[in-house]
Amino acid sequence: MVKIIGRKSLGNQPVYDIGVEQDHNFILANGTVAANCFNKSHSTAYGYVTYQTAYLKANYPVEYMAALLTASSGNSDKVQKYIATCSTMLIEVEPPDINRSDLDFTPVSQKILFGLSAIRNLGQGAIECILEAR
Repeated sequence: MVKIIGRKSLGNQPVYDIGVEQDHNFILANGTVAANCFNKSHSTAYGYVTYQTAYLKANYPVEYMAALLTASSGNSDKVQKYIATCSTMLIEVEPPDINRSDLDFTPVSQKILFGLSAIRNLGQGAIECILEAR
């Protein structure tokens, strides 16, 4: 949680108010782009991605969480956080298994098998050797 520990006045700050004569004219004569020219398309794109993400999480929770864990496998703090999320969603994350684990987190029969790439101090070369030896 972020805590405010103090405040101070910064004085007067320069503010730019750019007016646009027509609704569709987002580039001004001096080449400056109006400040809010991309808000609608930008928010639409984020809204669409949010919808897709929510759909996948609601309808394919094991696969979604496996993909999320794989995408975050380089950050152990995020992996721990997402594993905790899996437990609240009643999705079991099995520990790494040298005989079954793959490079990435893998959904297996409504469980997630821990990916070898998320194990600390286990390099890519060692993972390749393990996978080839199987």
